[in-house]
Amino acid sequence: MRVSKSTFAAEFYAFAEGEAERPLPRDPVLFYGSSSMRLWSTLAEDFPGVTLVNRGFGGSTLAECAAEMERLVFPVQPRA
Repeated sequence: MRVSKSTFAAEFYAFAEGEAERPLPRDPVLFYGSSSMRLWSTLAEDFPGVTLVNRGFGGSTLAECAAEMERLVFPVQPRA
């Protein structure tokens, strides 16, 4: 994952670090969006048995989410 300077650079760097420690799972369900996703602390508990990836970042807008899809969604190759 490339990391560039942006409002969310620290969060994107954390995603890259996490992927370096443990590769992305195959065919996960991706949760993507603003802080409502990022701060969802019980996500794994709320979806037991589902392979999840959380790509919530900051207080992002819909435009920012659309702009970052290539970086944050496509590499995950989510099934949903």
